[in-house]
Amino acid sequence: MTGPRTTLGELETVLMPGTGFCLDVGCGDGRHRAFIESKGYAWFGVDLRYHTQLSSQANALQLPIASGVCDVVVSWQSLEHFPRPWIAIQDIQRVLKIDGLFCGSTSFLEPFHDYSYFGFSELGLRQLLSDHGFTNITIIPGINAFPLMSWTLFSRMAGGRLAGLALSMSSSGLSLVNHLYPLANRLFFKLNRSLPPRLEDSYWFRQAPFDFAGHLAFRAYKAA
Repeated sequence: MTGPRTTLGELETVLMPGTGFCLDVGCGDGRHRAFIESKGYAWFGVDLRYHTQLSSQANALQLPIASGVCDVVVSWQSLEHFPRPWIAIQDIQRVLKIDGLFCGSTSFLEPFHDYSYFGFSELGLRQLLSDHGFTNITIIPGINAFPLMSWTLFSRMAGGRLAGLALSMSSSGLSLVNHLYPLANRLFFKLNRSLPPRLEDSYWFRQAPFDFAGHLAFRAYKAA
């Protein structure tokens, strides 16, 4: 089942403008091609399934690319679908140039979807990248798990239209919580006659987005 996906705007948070050869692993129908090319890269896509915009139909665990030729590798919502993602990351590291960029996103607290095998916490994803030769790792929480769960529940019960409504309602509810939290935070400390921490240092803004992330975006560089 194909579910709601993170947006191109979120890809922009981890893929900076540049030049050179960009390999799009698990590219699907090539929906990121125009965006990647607009950032200055020459795009080449691979996917296990056949799509009309594919550059090559191939297994991500054994990429048909020579070692050390890629400036960038993008893997957007793909790692969770690989039966052995550590092997895919190892081969992605192989095809990258030294200091080459590996970026994309993957699922954490997202329900089973489209033959998914894994979900990656922030710590797990960071460790996996570090263990396979990547450094300067940045991980960013993406879409919250609650909208994804509501979408999955309602799509299986009643189909796309109701699922879209559930997704919208859940997202709106979270937005309301985010707006009410600062007021509740100040009130709590006022009642306790103590000084509140800075809002950006509070648990809700600093760590909770990772605790409840449906997806995680990431950026890392091949170590020398």
